[in-house]
Amino acid sequence: MDLKSVSIDSSERIFLDGEELQNVTAYKLEHSAVSEGPAELTVKMLVTIGQVASESSKWNLSADKIVEAVCKRLKEELQAADQSMSQDDVKTYRGIADQKEPGRKGG
Repeated sequence: MDLKSVSIDSSERIFLDGEELQNVTAYKLEHSAVSEGPAELTVKMLVTIGQVASESSKWNLSADKIVEAVCKRLKEELQAADQSMSQDDVKTYRGIADQKEPGRKGG
């Protein structure tokens, strides 16, 4: 793994391999003093968005379409999980999931 070298000057400008990151609004640098492993740098910065997808219509997804796609994928995952478990396991887990939360009234 080829890691970048980071330096932060007294004005809190961040440099990766000597090149300054522009438009940084926040950052977090995590490193364990005990471990000699790599540090983790999280950067929040302002950017402009270019075209990522080859079709502009991919950007025109409604919230309903996104929810529909996520629900469909979750159902597929649940069906796959049901098939890999025995029917007794499925009944047990579904019974646990269907139980009411302790202390809640009503049906």
